[in-house]
Amino acid sequence: MLKLKIRKIAGATGAVVVGGLIVGSPSLANAALVGEVPGDRHEEAPSAALLKLEAWYDHNAPVPGMYFHIGAGSGTRDEFLRVGDTYKLSFNTRAMWRLFHRDSWAAPAIEQVKRVRVKAVATYFKAGAQVGTADMFADEIIGAGTLSEPMQVQSQAFTLPSGVDMMSLQVTPFDIGAGAAPLAATQSYTMTVGIYGSDQASKNVIFDNLGNSKRQRIVEGGAIMQGGAVTLAYTDWRSDMLVTRFGMETQIGESRSQGRFGEITIPIFGKIVHEVSYGVFFDDGGGWRAEAPLKAVMSSLLVSRSVESIPRTTHESRLALPANATRMELYFHLKTYLVVDYAGWPAEKSTFWYQQGERRLVKEVWDNRDGANTNYEFPLELNGAP
Repeated sequence: MLKLKIRKIAGATGAVVVGGLIVGSPSLANAALVGEVPGDRHEEAPSAALLKLEAWYDHNAPVPGMYFHIGAGSGTRDEFLRVGDTYKLSFNTRAMWRLFHRDSWAAPAIEQVKRVRVKAVATYFKAGAQVGTADMFADEIIGAGTLSEPMQVQSQAFTLPSGVDMMSLQVTPFDIGAGAAPLAATQSYTMTVGIYGSDQASKNVIFDNLGNSKRQRIVEGGAIMQGGAVTLAYTDWRSDMLVTRFGMETQIGESRSQGRFGEITIPIFGKIVHEVSYGVFFDDGGGWRAEAPLKAVMSSLLVSRSVESIPRTTHESRLALPANATRMELYFHLKTYLVVDYAGWPAEKSTFWYQQGERRLVKEVWDNRDGANTNYEFPLELNGAP
């Protein structure tokens, strides 16, 4: 796992160091809201933060291989990348060396990890169409290679261009040791992340949680614009928290099997599924709109994933905003079901408690800002307003 730490560079404007990754962030002064309740005063990002760029080999994923994602750490502004930010890629040489030797338990020597180099190709997209690429080569060794000062290999700086909304980063590590072939020449690994802020009239509002606290954030920062558009994203972890998902009874039957010491009984479990809908109000004379469902989205770029084999789920919807409204209010309505599925369980050895395919409602809750009769409120500003 690669962990990149950010610290502010003395005397530099909007520049931070991420372990071995230098990030110049001109948008730092206009940071997205962190844990803001709409209607409260905007909170600016802290000057020092921690960001993690993680990499691991997942043997249990549907397609075993190397997986990457960017996630937040303590003190970070947030986990999102934005146009205009400048990066200097840095890779932990020991972690990259492990890609060549995943089956070896022996710790590599310093001289071995010093031979690691990394080629990276960033491919930029806008609305699904490729709009450009940038090649980088990490060949500058930094750090002593100790536990307190891990060795990194760094690339040249690059800036996330305007007008893009996604980046695919292909990483190919090499071993340049004497007589050693570039072992990873045919072993490349790809991560994909969203990039935000290219269109200030189009915003993403994510409703997630921080521990046991609800939070909602405008990813791009700033105000939501009249006549623009907004994507509402409601996360699975927030749903789990609100319905107290962990501890729910999910057994749907039992099956018998032979163990070493005779017959044993195995519980059969169903799957918990959330349905999320929302109600929205605009002060444009149209009042409250009819409650509408959010669409379940697997592996959305708006959320990080703990392991690739268990993808995250968000519920999302994109709204067109009235040009004459100055306020938007929202609430959410959650229904949690136990889905019955006996596929793979032999009927002659099992006791099924419910009907195959049955969806049993186990909990229903409403998500309001501060309880009943309160809503999440967002002001809408004129497009182009400062």
